[in-house]
Amino acid sequence: MKKAPKRTAIKQSGSKFGGRATAVGVGYEAKVAAFVAVKMLAGEACDVWEGVSGADVAAVTMQDAGAVDDVVVELSDEPAGKIFISAKHRAGAIALTATSVVFTDVVGSFVRQFSELAGEARNCSRLVWAVPSTAGRRVTQELRGVLNTFRADDSTSMPDFLKRRQTKEREAMSALREQTKRAWKQTHKQLPTDVELCEFLRLVHVEVFDFGDGGQSEQTALLTIRSSLASKPADAKHIWNWLDLHFRQNNERGLRRTAATLRQRLTTETRMKLKAAQSFAEDIAFFRQLTTRNLDRLKDHTLLRFPNAEIHIERTAELSALVAAAKCGHLLVTGEPGCGKSGLMHPLAETLVRDGVPVVLLLAEEIFGKEWNGLPNLPGLTRALDDVLANWPDGARGVLITDALDAVRDVDTQKLLRRLLQDVQRGNSGWNVVASVREFDLKYGRELREMFPGGGVEGHASGEFAGVAHFHVSGLTDAHLDALIVKVSDIEPFIASARASHRAVGIHRSPFFLRIAAELLRAGVSAARLADWSSPAVLLRRFWEERLQSGAGSSARESALQSICGRMVELRRMALSMQEVSLGVPERDAVTELRSRGILQSPALRHGSTVGGGELRFSHHLLHDYAVARSLIPDTAAPFSAFAIRHPLLPIFYRQSFLLALEELWDGHDGRAGFWETALKLESDDRLNDAVKILAPILAARRVDDSCDLLPLSDAVAASTNEYSPALNALRHMASGLQDVTDDSLRAGASAWCGFAAKLATLLPGRASLETPLVHIIARFNSASAAFADGPLRDLNAAARGLLAHHVAKEVSRGWRYAGLTASETLCRTFRLAPAETEAAFCSMLSRERLAGFPHWDLFDLAHQLKHLGDEGESVVLRLFEAAFSTEPESNEWEAFGGQIMPMRMQTRDNWNSIHYSLAGYYQSRPGTNAGLMTELACIAWNAAVRRLERGESDERVMVTFSFRGAECALVEDYGHIWGRRHEHEENQILTRFETLLDEWAAAGDTARLNVALDRFAARNRTSEMWSVFLTAGAKYPQSLGRELEPVLFESLFLTHPDYCYSGVLLFAALHKSGDAAQRERLERMLLELPQTARFLRDEPREPMPGWLEHAQNKLLGAIDELTIVLPEVRALRNDRQDQQPLPVNREPKSVRVTSSPISSEEMLERRDVSLKDKVNSELFRLREALKPFRESEGRKLTDNDCAEHWQLICQCERAVRRHCKVHPQMSEELWGHLVGACHSTAIYARWPADDERWKTVRRILLAASSDPSPKARENDDTKEDRWPCWGWPAPRIDAAQGLLFLVVRLDRADKQIAAALLRLCRDKSHALRFNVASDLAALAKVEPKLMWQLVDFFIRYERRFSVLEMLLSSLDRIWGISVSDVMLRLGRIAKRAHAAPDTHKVHERIAEVYLFRFLRKGDAESESFIIALITECDSLRASHALSSLPGSCRMGHWLTIGDAVEVVAPEEAVRQRTWTFFGKLLSAAQSKLRQHQERWQQLHAISQPDAEKMKPIQETINRVVRIVDNIAMQLYFASGAFAEKQNKEDDRLTEPQKKRFWAEAAGFLHALAEEMHPHTAHYVVQTLRHLLSCAPREVFLVAARAITSSSAAGYQHESLAVSEVVKLIQCALADHREIFHSQDNSESDCLAALLKVLDLFVEAGWSDARQLTHRLEEIYR
Repeated sequence: MKKAPKRTAIKQSGSKFGGRATAVGVGYEAKVAAFVAVKMLAGEACDVWEGVSGADVAAVTMQDAGAVDDVVVELSDEPAGKIFISAKHRAGAIALTATSVVFTDVVGSFVRQFSELAGEARNCSRLVWAVPSTAGRRVTQELRGVLNTFRADDSTSMPDFLKRRQTKEREAMSALREQTKRAWKQTHKQLPTDVELCEFLRLVHVEVFDFGDGGQSEQTALLTIRSSLASKPADAKHIWNWLDLHFRQNNERGLRRTAATLRQRLTTETRMKLKAAQSFAEDIAFFRQLTTRNLDRLKDHTLLRFPNAEIHIERTAELSALVAAAKCGHLLVTGEPGCGKSGLMHPLAETLVRDGVPVVLLLAEEIFGKEWNGLPNLPGLTRALDDVLANWPDGARGVLITDALDAVRDVDTQKLLRRLLQDVQRGNSGWNVVASVREFDLKYGRELREMFPGGGVEGHASGEFAGVAHFHVSGLTDAHLDALIVKVSDIEPFIASARASHRAVGIHRSPFFLRIAAELLRAGVSAARLADWSSPAVLLRRFWEERLQSGAGSSARESALQSICGRMVELRRMALSMQEVSLGVPERDAVTELRSRGILQSPALRHGSTVGGGELRFSHHLLHDYAVARSLIPDTAAPFSAFAIRHPLLPIFYRQSFLLALEELWDGHDGRAGFWETALKLESDDRLNDAVKILAPILAARRVDDSCDLLPLSDAVAASTNEYSPALNALRHMASGLQDVTDDSLRAGASAWCGFAAKLATLLPGRASLETPLVHIIARFNSASAAFADGPLRDLNAAARGLLAHHVAKEVSRGWRYAGLTASETLCRTFRLAPAETEAAFCSMLSRERLAGFPHWDLFDLAHQLKHLGDEGESVVLRLFEAAFSTEPESNEWEAFGGQIMPMRMQTRDNWNSIHYSLAGYYQSRPGTNAGLMTELACIAWNAAVRRLERGESDERVMVTFSFRGAECALVEDYGHIWGRRHEHEENQILTRFETLLDEWAAAGDTARLNVALDRFAARNRTSEMWSVFLTAGAKYPQSLGRELEPVLFESLFLTHPDYCYSGVLLFAALHKSGDAAQRERLERMLLELPQTARFLRDEPREPMPGWLEHAQNKLLGAIDELTIVLPEVRALRNDRQDQQPLPVNREPKSVRVTSSPISSEEMLERRDVSLKDKVNSELFRLREALKPFRESEGRKLTDNDCAEHWQLICQCERAVRRHCKVHPQMSEELWGHLVGACHSTAIYARWPADDERWKTVRRILLAASSDPSPKARENDDTKEDRWPCWGWPAPRIDAAQGLLFLVVRLDRADKQIAAALLRLCRDKSHALRFNVASDLAALAKVEPKLMWQLVDFFIRYERRFSVLEMLLSSLDRIWGISVSDVMLRLGRIAKRAHAAPDTHKVHERIAEVYLFRFLRKGDAESESFIIALITECDSLRASHALSSLPGSCRMGHWLTIGDAVEVVAPEEAVRQRTWTFFGKLLSAAQSKLRQHQERWQQLHAISQPDAEKMKPIQETINRVVRIVDNIAMQLYFASGAFAEKQNKEDDRLTEPQKKRFWAEAAGFLHALAEEMHPHTAHYVVQTLRHLLSCAPREVFLVAARAITSSSAAGYQHESLAVSEVVKLIQCALADHREIFHSQDNSESDCLAALLKVLDLFVEAGWSDARQLTHRLEEIYR
């Protein structure tokens, strides 16, 4: 807001004439602000002015933006009201005249400020003129007095009021009134009414402020500081000076200062201590008292009370890190229940206090008692929480600690508490907020994660909470326990027993259970006896007996607990009042004893008085759970079952209690028979949810120790014939629950479990329903079997063999991959215990008949399990390598995999190759101890590689067969010297590894392994490459391996054939060099006899010696050293041959390689026989390259300046082409193409005037190019498939056509020649040319509309290619602004012509798009009719194809979400609503069509032998409509922002208002889509709804549940992607919106019913994530 000009002039004057006046004025303003700030800091202890105390002041600002800006005071009780102070210091008196600059300036600013105030603000604001007493009696007494009197007077007439005043007061008021009228007229251009004048004058105050030595105002301020602000009165002057300086320094900055910010800065910068403001003293005292009491309450969490000592468990390192983190910022302390979070809160608070940090400690569950009145503040506080903390004594910043934030279960109370903590985080106090919370709420609750952004404390962070400021508390460590044992030796047997027992499940690391153990020791239990009770159930049982059942009054105590627990269960609450439960006198007395015995919580001190005497709450939630189990749930079979069926939700909300009761049943008098009787009874009752039914089997899975534990179930399973019998359901649930059992527990019951699995396997034939539980049991034991004894492992092996036999008996396509994998892993792990039987089992899987079905998953999985065989199972490994490498599917065979949510296809051959990859990895990881196996495997792999390369050959080309090491070896011509090893990756890895091993054996002279390798090689090998490997290694190590290979050299092919001779010659030379004279002689005679022994593979004479044979002999001669030659004739032959020509070198053959490299422009021209050595060609090429600036490239746009800068090049090129076209036609044609392209670009980008001479050159070139023969129309241009065309460049005629269109725009007209050329080009034979012309016709719309319509109509009438019409539609869509009726007319004509186009042509899509977006933009009725007609036939191939891309186009253009959802913009609203209308009509029509066709399909399918020909078109139609529905679901998912949030894409996210609006507009669609069965559609719906959950938690969750249950008919619950998303949805709902699951009006929540139904689906499907989620349901009410 602008300031008054006169005021500005005054300030300028002050600045110009001496500066002191301005400095004094600023100083006076600062002191006035400091005076008000003192009162604000003191609060209620003092008044600022009449009716305004320090507590009323919310903030002080200097140099605000208003007309009166010296000092502005905000009022706390009146947010709209402010006190505007104009502070004027003058040494002399101020005259109340029109010539007094000060007076007129103040009144003028008051009038302007008054005008800026709204009606409500005027009623509670003041305009204060602050002056010193030196301003004169006229102002400080007469004007001040008369204004005070006027405010108290009821007169509405100023003249009447003035008549009753004394002369001097009347004159002062009159002067103010007249100046007000003048200022008013200057501001408003008219005089004020009497009412306005009186209203204004009643707001004006004159206040006198005197500062400096003896100044009354300063003395008052100092007195206030001493009495109400400074802890030390002597600091008063220092505080005043600091405030004065602070406001002086911030005078021009317009900074707003509250009491909190001033306190912080004052204490931080001066180190002086302040008293709490009197108005906050009561609240601060309340907090201090509450913190002291809460520390006492938490003390129990830190102490273990042993018989002779109270021990505090020291967690020094954790505490030190936690204290440091709490001082640094906001923090969440998290961990599993019982880990000791509350135990750390107590020392944290105490340590902070010792360090001088203020602390307020709140216990979340006790903050809001029944006396809470519902106000948005903590009970007991009179001021806002952050304000109280901000006014803490000394102004120090502290830490607000809240323990057990998750303990507040009332939704409204929880939200309030979190909001109050957020107020502190965002407020002025500067206090850090530290809160403890359970892991579940933090992991899955969005609100808490957003409240505490940051990172984990180093060394105490959990990866699950990335992005959250947190401190993760773990259970007690061994170091903590060892330190405890040192202090209390009696606890050592208990801890040692728990450490050794698998049943202890970490009981010794829980502070709660250690406290129970300590209490039992105090009660007289011996240390040795306590050691026997190291499981949670037993320890609780003994504690219960000691504390509840021992001593007099036990029956009353049990009766009281039964009543209390019954009422708690009924109300689903963790706490009750005495009035809410009916207790007799003995039971009431028992309550007191239960408190003293530590079972019930003792009364609390809260809000300054003793409360809670009437509150009933267990001292720990585990005692609550155990009390419910022992007090309410029967401990014998039949009553137990009946109780559970009568109370079907109790096991859900009191899951732990139910499990504890089942523990009692398991250990009870009836033994396991009674337990399993109960379990099967629960399984058989349909009234119970699976979340209840799984509890007994889950407990059994944890408790099994010997075979008797499983015998009742085993017998029941054997007797069952129905696959859904209670016994089989219990078996499935137990197998599922087994996944959560610890390895220690499994090992303890290994014998029982493995025997049980073996028995199940014997039942498997004819009982397919046993496969799934058996697989889960065997799979779980695989991970823990390493420590099992041989007996259980034999049973496990037998079970796996039975499972594999069942798997192999199925068709390959119908097998369950996981079953085969599990069986294979188990058999490999246990192979040594039954080698013959296991080998036979694998042979059945690798049989020839089964391999014909290409069971690639079985082989792939077995390959991964071979590592478990160790040195066993050689025959299995060989069979697998043979099966994988010797069999191969055809390349055109495909297999589907994945699920319905993400279906995928892969070539069967690619799947098969993945087996090779796995086997190569296995081979590379094996040691070389078994030389025979490694050799044979390498031969198998490389034999297969060669066969693959020779697939086109009918037979193997065997050149010769010879004996070697007792085997008949075939030398095969396989062209290994050409192919080499580069093209067979996995086989080459195997061969490379074998080379390494062979080298190792040969280098070590390991004759045993070498002999085995040679024997296996001789028997198996069929390739030249393997021979090369052996011969090359023999050459490196002639004394070991080479000596063994010498005999093969007598077969001449090793020395002459290109597949073998390189390595053969290497070996020959190495043996000759290292051998003795006899060996050399043998080799030399072999050389001399080669012409006679050589094998001739073709019909050719031996004489004269063929060149290839002479070359082979010469290579041998060149390979040996002349000095080592023994036979003279060899030396003579060598010299003779060397004299004729140099002897050839034995070079390694180079295999085929494929390479690529870029080809330069010069090379391209050279290949076209254009020599750039020719000077003319070289010059033309230079000009061509110089035209590059006219070409656009990625990241570079052509500009008008580029065209102008390089214009002369165009002229030079034109002249050069004209000059050289006859003599150098090729290079001239090349330059011409680039020149036309440059003119095309110029026509687009140059912005020259129409009469610019340069356009004539461009016109001339483009017209000439419009008749250029390039590009040539292809012969089949009009007969091939009608797709978007491709064309090369340069293409002069295309560039000319496009360039002429834009040239018309630049010339502002089309002359006859250009028009004729364009008409001719529209008839051009080139599809690509017409395509480009049609796409750019819109360029003519403004300058030559008549010509444009002529060309458009020509295309519509004569064009043969619908792809060209598609481009024409794009042009039409850009010219709606020219003539709507003309565009609509042509659009209709194209639509009619398109009826002749194939149904799947993209022209239908483009037509629909143009009509749709015309309707969406403008609401055009004709366009809407077209779209509706298309929607009506959405099941047809043409319509479905046309509609397919429209929803996506709408979504990508943000048509569904346009508008910020804050400000209503009518055009945006209309567009968005029309878009939703389109979506709605399309979805409604598609779903209606889908139902019709599905009914028809069902009718045909009901026929015993439906006609496949009739079924096929119906199925195709159904698929088309399903895709439309699915597409809508997908677009809603992306439009909702769910994907953007998942990918962390900020730009695509919706704001909260947009998100809520999206839900409001999309809700109906999501309701409709929730009825669809297809899992792919359902998955999009569920993901979208999870994102929108906060918008309407109850409704959103119910819709999501409906989508899940609807799609379960198609198997959604069996999809791995589905379980992940559904679990996240439920976790979010439980963490942030658990209120939707609470019962309402004495009826169960519909959301709870839906939740249980959904969980049943996924639990029954066997997903562990869903099963584990059932564990959390009890937290809905906790």
